[in-house]
Amino acid sequence: MSSARTPFSVRRVAALAVVALAVVSAVATPAEARRVNVPTTPAPPVITQPHVADRLIVTYKPGTSATTQAATRSKKRVAKVRRISITGPVTEVVQLPAGQTVADAMVSIKADPAVQFAEPDYIVQSLATSNDPSFTNGTLWGMQGDASTPANPNGSGAAEAWGAGYTGSSNVVVGVIDEGIQASHPDLAANIWTNPGEIPGDGIDNDGNGYIDDVNGWDFFNNDATIFDGATNPSIDSHGTHVAGTIGGVGNNGQGVAGVNWSVKMISAKFLGASGGSISAAISAINYLVDAKIRHGANIVAINNSWGGGGFSATMAAAINRAGDAGILFVAAAGNSSTNNDTSPSYPSNYECTNGGTRGWDCVVAVAATDRNGALAWFSQFGASTVDLGAPGVAITSTVPNNSYASYDGTSMASPHVAGAAALCASMDPTLSAPAIRSALMSSAAPTAALNGRSVTGGRLDIGTMMQYCLVPTQPVSGGPTGLVATASAEDSISLTWTDGALYESRYEIERASAVAGTCGTFALVGQAPSDTASYSVTGLSANTQYCFRVRAVNGFNGLSASPYSNEAPATTFAPPPPYVCTDTPFSWVDATLGTRYVLGDDASVNVNLPFGVSFYGTNYNTAVISSNGYLRLGSGAAIAHINSTIPMNSEPNGFIAPWWDDLDPSAGGGVWVRTVGSAPNRQYVVSWNGVPHFTGGTGTAVSFQLVLNESTGVVLLQYLDAATGNSANDRGASATVGIEDPSGLTGTLVSYQSGTIADSSAKACSNTPGGTPVFVQTAALPSGTATVGYSSTVAARWRCGPVHVVGLVRCVADRPGAQPFNRGHQWHTHRNRFLPVHRDGFRQRLGNRIESPQHHRRLTRVDHHGVACRWCRQGGVLTVSWRHWRYNALRMVDRFRRTERRPHAECETPARSEARPPPPEPRRSPSG
Repeated sequence: MSSARTPFSVRRVAALAVVALAVVSAVATPAEARRVNVPTTPAPPVITQPHVADRLIVTYKPGTSATTQAATRSKKRVAKVRRISITGPVTEVVQLPAGQTVADAMVSIKADPAVQFAEPDYIVQSLATSNDPSFTNGTLWGMQGDASTPANPNGSGAAEAWGAGYTGSSNVVVGVIDEGIQASHPDLAANIWTNPGEIPGDGIDNDGNGYIDDVNGWDFFNNDATIFDGATNPSIDSHGTHVAGTIGGVGNNGQGVAGVNWSVKMISAKFLGASGGSISAAISAINYLVDAKIRHGANIVAINNSWGGGGFSATMAAAINRAGDAGILFVAAAGNSSTNNDTSPSYPSNYECTNGGTRGWDCVVAVAATDRNGALAWFSQFGASTVDLGAPGVAITSTVPNNSYASYDGTSMASPHVAGAAALCASMDPTLSAPAIRSALMSSAAPTAALNGRSVTGGRLDIGTMMQYCLVPTQPVSGGPTGLVATASAEDSISLTWTDGALYESRYEIERASAVAGTCGTFALVGQAPSDTASYSVTGLSANTQYCFRVRAVNGFNGLSASPYSNEAPATTFAPPPPYVCTDTPFSWVDATLGTRYVLGDDASVNVNLPFGVSFYGTNYNTAVISSNGYLRLGSGAAIAHINSTIPMNSEPNGFIAPWWDDLDPSAGGGVWVRTVGSAPNRQYVVSWNGVPHFTGGTGTAVSFQLVLNESTGVVLLQYLDAATGNSANDRGASATVGIEDPSGLTGTLVSYQSGTIADSSAKACSNTPGGTPVFVQTAALPSGTATVGYSSTVAARWRCGPVHVVGLVRCVADRPGAQPFNRGHQWHTHRNRFLPVHRDGFRQRLGNRIESPQHHRRLTRVDHHGVACRWCRQGGVLTVSWRHWRYNALRMVDRFRRTERRPHAECETPARSEARPPPPEPRRSPSG
């Protein structure tokens, strides 16, 4: 599951039970930090997401000694509250000194060389809403399938597995990170885990995990061994108890409900209370469960997470990745805010659990909610690349405290159906690995119209079909994959295709090796594809790098049966596109108010058709999306994100130009205007944000800026009429991002990030021509003069040293009425310091000789039989045009360089010598002419 993941924050709380997320933070995500270019002294982040007001989560760098940790706490004047890591880098919650804000403490503590992460301790909530809080005996439609009795094709299909005799195993364990669970509930008691290493009630930490008498789990909310506190208040721990009933309500006992598994073990890792819970407690819960599997032998195959909220936490991401390393699936509710997780990340479902793409599979399974008709629930969040599949989540009846039952709605109710299915799959074949179980869930998803384009699989949980992927094979793999072809699809991905010649396989294993000159190195497993498939996409690769791949088919017959490997197929990822180079340029404001005004609300956007094709990182675009928050996205896609980040970033939005990306609100003042000026092929498309205030409002927060797209050159101009707001929080771009990012989010140019360096009446010219801004040459005229006199003129043209290949159109025109047409001539240009003839023809244009030549050289010279010479050279960074004339009294140079191309060029060219010299001699012609 690829994801949009960004350390953002939001300023609003969602209307439903999930808190909307993210933080403008100086803390970068692990995978994205490799590309971040942050200010040397970052401003304190704006944190409006609910969090513990006087505490911080701090993770020290690996190997940091206890003495250094203590010294850091002393230096920063913080006190350790508790350690939340069991193994790995030390992570702890610290108490801040009185009067210090979380934002200030984050900046200060993160700057310490011993600290890896310093993050807010966010407060999160359960992801459920109850439409009938009273007892109900509604039908368990979510467990039904199309072949069960009673039947519902939109249910999970668990009943089909029961009918085939598969009801789970007490050897399989599921962790429930949630509220507590009523362990004594008659429909749950038999399936509650008992810690074999702990002696109840002796007050001793018998198993040495740091928790005393954790017989059935641990309460991280109250920090005690009592996992259920709802005996006197049924609203307490009702959510956790309901989730547990869906995963493992005892079946066939003549009462209440039945879970996906009639037999299973569930560990309660309580961290939510009546008002939610903290991220630090959730991290502790994950670490507790991972430790239970690694050191204490609990066969935990999945953790259910029916909760959400808070911003991105690098510490949480690291904990989830440790779970993945231990072979534990992290099943998470997608959220209840009806939004797109691709563009508005929702945690924890949006976390990526691939160890930065090195593990080859993602341990996070994000789940949307569907109703009994197969429709996406009205409240459910979705995402074509960030939500994996759907599951029943409307009118779900399950266990609640005091031996009761109730019907709840929510993605909280969908997630435990999937976690339960993972456990059921593991019970069918104990040898299945976590990626194999994940593959079974994804491969068997039933295609569903409501989820097409809104989830990775485009389908919903189908346990009846999943069984065929989970059963112990009765025969070995026969045949195998052949004809493997690897093809680069982007700078970070390669697509694989093969001929599916295998039978009885349960999955395909994808292996990758580094390659040098086509010779493959050591192969390692990087991914798994479902059975009966013949393609796979490998992502997270390095740009412009050669790799080798091979594939084999496997199943679990007699432990492991595998086909022969396919052929080895090499491929090289695309080279990254050159970044835009932005340099200061003269300010020349374009009045866009003579054009069209778009009335945009807060966090809004409008799709526009561009008046000409715009080349952006090698792709031509004819449409764009203008955001109220100060950026333009080329092509299509969401453009409403109001929390800006540094550039580049692989989370949404991508493929944009940001003259001033900030939380702006044109509904509170000002306006967004567009205007096309000039005529083809030299048009300009202007997008202007005039007098638009910051969302926080107040006097002096309005800014006026614009971007200008140039048709002939591809140059992007960023112009600032009014950048001085007078408000220190927003002044001169102090809370804004300025820059350009490619559509992949892997390449970008950061001009300014919350640095307060943008000046009034300033402008930047940006181009991704390697070497700098393409050259503009204004029309220049040669004054009349005497024959054989040389003229030289410097015109308004600038370029940078560096690799550049310019294709230009220059015209030397005889400016004397009645001039005779040129009979024949030669065009010459220098390349690698030597002259080469490139054209010989008779010119019949009365007043024109065109020179259309590549020129990453010092000079371009055109000599004709009548002695007209135009010469170009760079001198000190400016372009100088010189000419000699022998016959005409006047010449003039017109037009401009029209376009640019990339070509390699090893070094900066040296300035040309003086132009006041005769042109090179005309080459000898044969007698025949």
